[in-house]
Amino acid sequence: MKPMLKKLLMVSTATLIATSNAQATNGIFIGLESGVSTFSNLPSAESVGANSLDTNLTPALRIGVGYNHDLTSYLGLGMNIAVGQYGEAVYHFDDGGSDTVKAQTVEFFAQITAHIKKFDVIAKVGGVRQKTEVTGTNAPSEDHYNNPAAGIELAYNFSPRFAITGTYQHVKGRNPESIQDIPDKSVPINEYLLGLRYTFASS
Repeated sequence: MKPMLKKLLMVSTATLIATSNAQATNGIFIGLESGVSTFSNLPSAESVGANSLDTNLTPALRIGVGYNHDLTSYLGLGMNIAVGQYGEAVYHFDDGGSDTVKAQTVEFFAQITAHIKKFDVIAKVGGVRQKTEVTGTNAPSEDHYNNPAAGIELAYNFSPRFAITGTYQHVKGRNPESIQDIPDKSVPINEYLLGLRYTFASS
């Protein structure tokens, strides 16, 4: 076998072995996620005197930091703290006016991670400090509310440090009966996110 070909095969084999064993490990991680989100259980347009209500999927953004500690090569425990911007629902009124509903969050999660070769399956449960903002014709004052939340995340690890992630997360809000109730009671949020994760791996 020619020396150049032999060297190329050795490099290719080493690369294949390294990538096949890639998985997340202990350490602090940061994540940037974007996608879409929607509100549920908003007051109907009819109940608030609006002509219509737009509740389509709208852009969402989430930035977080956390820590994972592996108990075994297959299982890890950790935490995740993040801030997010979600949702946009619009009430349209006959006089041409409108009210827009958006939500900002500060999120605190405990998480458990299952390592399956190059994949991680992550279950998260915790709480969210939610500010639901209404702007427009009938805008009430802003308020904050603490809501329980949970999520499931699937990550594909390119290396022990870099991963691409897909997440579904649900914030359990209340059931406001009017636009004035929305900031006080807040509303449930459904989040569908794709992102990148970088781990400052220690091993």
